[in-house]
Amino acid sequence: MRRVVGKPELRLGKKLLSQLGAVKRQLRKPGPTTIAQEIKVDNRLIHDAVDKLVGPTQKGFNELLSNVEVYERDYRQRKELRDGANPDTPRGREAIAYNQAEMNRLEPKIIRKCEPLFVYMQEMGVSVPREYKPGSLPVLQAKINKFLEEKRKAHYAALLGAITGRGR
Repeated sequence: MRRVVGKPELRLGKKLLSQLGAVKRQLRKPGPTTIAQEIKVDNRLIHDAVDKLVGPTQKGFNELLSNVEVYERDYRQRKELRDGANPDTPRGREAIAYNQAEMNRLEPKIIRKCEPLFVYMQEMGVSVPREYKPGSLPVLQAKINKFLEEKRKAHYAALLGAITGRGR
């Protein structure tokens, strides 16, 4: 990224700059007349541009998360079956043993499926847990969603600052 004083557009990255051009072209088209309508249109255009910038990153996270979710769901079901079985009956003990064995079999698969997700998270700058325990997928999803939201806010502020002529 280049840093130039005076022109906020020149402080933006290439992708942001191309989206800024698209937004500015849209703003030049004839359209609404009242100031409120113009602001509404501007905001929508900026949000669309931000979606285009964050979309590929979000899509990458979603693909990697869906690979893990399949195994996580199975693990969670096995855990519920194991916890719900009655240890006082022979059939219950058998169910507990079987479901525990299935959980033990699934655990390394889940961890193996998480590795590409962790690599992608590191590349994107999201903090990665030292050790992943099956069942903690919601924590990972919350981290990723927080990261994407911060990225959206940063892109929105940069585009808005470049359009209005002052950095935010």
